[in-house]
Order: sequence, then structure tokens, then C-alpha cells
Amino acid sequence: MKTIILSNASVHTYDPRLPHAEAVAVRDGAILDAGSSEKIIARFGDSAEIVDLNGMTVLPGFTDSHLHLLEYGLSLQRIRCDFLSMDACLDLVHKEVKRAETGQWILGHGWDHNLWEGASPQKEDLDRIAPGHPVYLTHKSLHSAWVNSTALRSAGITVNTEAPPGGKIGRNRESVPSGLPY
Repeated sequence: MKTIILSNASVHTYDPRLPHAEAVAVRDGAILDAGSSEKIIARFGDSAEIVDLNGMTVLPGFTDSHLHLLEYGLSLQRIRCDFLSMDACLDLVHKEVKRAETGQWILGHGWDHNLWEGASPQKEDLDRIAPGHPVYLTHKSLHSAWVNSTALRSAGITVNTEAPPGGKIGRNRESVPSGLPY
């Protein structure tokens, strides 16, 4: 594969020996070297494609082995539930319910019961403030959700529904879906 030189750039290497460079040579997805444009072109320029970045910034590749990018983006359009109390979260959900048409889904993100000083969310809390709306609030981790009875019915989840492979449906002592993952 051809070597590519990104020159005339502001390269952030995150290498303490050379934190900033002007150019970088890349081949087969690997960085070969970084330094001044003059040095890198002299070393690799004979057979390389040279791209003049006109001072643009270059950062190393960011790799996250566990990223919920789509869900994070969608969460920006939802009610922010990242409050230090369950009551504050419920108040905001209730305000959204007042604005919404009957039957409209109420979507939120960011709740974390670990911060709520002993408060444990229940589907009944959401049932009380949103009886005519399905409510779906994703946990801060995006690995679980808190829903109300209307959302459970809309999803077809009943006492007889089996958990999906690798998933869990939280249940109370009577095996009735609790609206929570636990």
C-alpha cells in the first residue's frame, strides 16, 4: 500500500518525546514517523502521496471498544434524567407528559439510582405521573432502562414473556415485570 504524508499540519502525537509535529507518514494504517514536513518528505516523499493540510489539526485515532455512539446521539434529543434525586427526574418527566399528546412516548436518558440516596425507581412511580403515556428512560450506562406499565404493554411484555437471549426482564416477587432490569 502507498505511503501517505500529511504535511503542513498541527499534529498532536501524545508522545512526550515529540508532543507536536508538522507532518506524519502513514502506511497500511500504521504511523511510520512524525516530525517536520521537511524531514518526513525527505525520508518518505519519493514514493508517497503528499497531502498538504494547510495547518489543519491531526489527532491520533480514537479507539473505544465499547461505544454507544448512536444511543448517545439519540439521548441528546431526550429528557435529561441525570439528576441527584429521583424526584427531580420524575418532575422533569411529568413536565414532558403535560406537553405531550396522549399516548405519545416519553423518552429520557441518564438516570442513575446509585446517586439517589436510597431511592429505588419503580414502574409505579412512572405510572403515577404518566398514566396515558409509555415511558422509556435509559440508564446512564445504556445497559438498562426504567419503564412504566404502559411501555411494558406496548412492548408486549407480560408475566409470561421470557427474557431475550443475553437479556433480563426485571420482575417483582410475584414474577410480574417490574419495569426495571433488576
